[in-house]
Amino acid sequence: MNTDYIEIVSAFEKDWIGIASTYVGEADASEAVQEMYLRIGRFADDRIIKEDGFLNRSYVFLALRSCCFDLLKKRNRYNNDREVENYDSEDSGEYSDKQRAFDVLMDNIEYYAKENWVWYDRTLFMLYKDTPFSLRGLAQETGISWMSIHQTIHRLKAEIKEEFYEDWEDYINEDYELIKPLKK
Repeated sequence: MNTDYIEIVSAFEKDWIGIASTYVGEADASEAVQEMYLRIGRFADDRIIKEDGFLNRSYVFLALRSCCFDLLKKRNRYNNDREVENYDSEDSGEYSDKQRAFDVLMDNIEYYAKENWVWYDRTLFMLYKDTPFSLRGLAQETGISWMSIHQTIHRLKAEIKEEFYEDWEDYINEDYELIKPLKK
């Protein structure tokens, strides 16, 4: 039955390549789409087809996005290995402290989301944060009303502001050493 899923999904290949190219560029878009086909062939189940018989595009979109992120991670890992070879120890000044503090702050927010939010809130926020889609674009891709997405994102942003207000103030005031990773 999985081959049937692939045939249904491949009918929209032009759309999938267009979406993948926004993440990984046109050169690697077809590689990401091919990886998505492999994953769908391995892991797809009845959720890929809606009750009305149409393709669940949000299911496929999430699989494609995951493949794109994996491809980007692989690409970044390769580039980071190359940068380590060319690393100049004299360039580790204020910028690296600032960047390190920002990375810790972002990691803390992601960890907080993972530990404290239900899957719907967490998934919606990560989609909003990690994709180039507007709220209406997310609504169109996921089938969720844009007002529901707006209200959820607004509530989650307020929660983040409340939870990480002090760390953000430390970051703005350049007190980078005060921003500590959350205990994991």
